[in-house]
Amino acid sequence: MALSLAESYAYCRQVTRAAGSSFELAMRLFPAARREAVYALYAYFRLTDDLADQQAPTAQRVADLAAWREVVQGALQGQTSTHPALPALVDACARYELPERVLLDCLSACQTDAGPVRLATWAEVDTYCDGVAGTVGEACLRILGETSPAVLDLSVANARAVQLTNILRDVDEDWGLGRVYLPAELLAKHQVEDTDLAAPSRPAHLVTALQEAANRADRLYRDAEPMFGQLQARNRPPIVAMTLRYRRLLELLRGGGLEQRGRARLGAGARLAVMGAVLASPLLPTWRQ
Repeated sequence: MALSLAESYAYCRQVTRAAGSSFELAMRLFPAARREAVYALYAYFRLTDDLADQQAPTAQRVADLAAWREVVQGALQGQTSTHPALPALVDACARYELPERVLLDCLSACQTDAGPVRLATWAEVDTYCDGVAGTVGEACLRILGETSPAVLDLSVANARAVQLTNILRDVDEDWGLGRVYLPAELLAKHQVEDTDLAAPSRPAHLVTALQEAANRADRLYRDAEPMFGQLQARNRPPIVAMTLRYRRLLELLRGGGLEQRGRARLGAGARLAVMGAVLASPLLPTWRQ
């Protein structure tokens, strides 16, 4: 039996809070009237990602994602679904005119994660980043009412920068899962082999490859900066909160963190500085002023 709309939104809120996402603070900064829609979107993205990451054979993961796609498409086309997240998701999409492709592009990208991952080129990395991060960024902007083509175009660079930062942070963890998101063309350029990715310490040529990827992420953040000045002041805090934590993480990685194995983390001082910038963001076009 399908849940009521209120019950469905409550379920999505529960999924979001249980996930413990670093984005939860940013979600709380959305205007109250729009926050529930963000929870519905996040729950969908979380549930989709969980299907790709479940402890199951690749064939099962692929089949489950394909079945989920059918259920989601059916719900968006008016079919009744018993899944507790879908009434809220459908309502949020209708209320804020979210394109169906935003949901389905995320699903396609998560299908990449269902098996061993090897990406050949930067173009393939960009496509993956657009699917898992660009969809989130676009959906959040549309929920805020930020639908100008200029803002949406700039948000693509911002999302790619955030996801590439994620990739750099999680190189070791992803390798353990059979996933390499750094493009083969970059690794070949620096003569990085699988044995280098598995080595107890990072060899110099792997660090050089990671530095090149980090420089690319930094350029993307800088390319996206004009977006913040074009946002309405009241809409800046959640978008700054979503971005700045990862930008500071990239600075940490570029400052020597790429030489170390394991997941880099921001210290308490850096997190407080991010919060200060978020609080000031309605008054400033960007946090860099």
